[in-house]
Amino acid sequence: VVAGLAKEFAPHGVAINAVNPGPVRSPRWERLMEAAAARDGISATEAEARMLERMGLQRLVTPEEVAAAVLRLAAPDAAVMNGASVFVEGRP
Repeated sequence: VVAGLAKEFAPHGVAINAVNPGPVRSPRWERLMEAAAARDGISATEAEARMLERMGLQRLVTPEEVAAAVLRLAAPDAAVMNGASVFVEGRP
């Protein structure tokens, strides 16, 4: 989708890029882990560890890390980028 939109809008001087965050540490994530912990009779920390293991992640990303990726794509020196998909996730 990103590449198609980038190609379509490039003649109009519009660059299309995407930031694709993995799971982000947030209040919503914390609520999900608390619910999973209560359901499984374990701690929220253990629920998170199990979830990250199933997802193949070592850690959650922070909102600041997602914001940094967005700022990178918005920086003047990124003007040559078009059709890029930046993945921000806690993979090894």
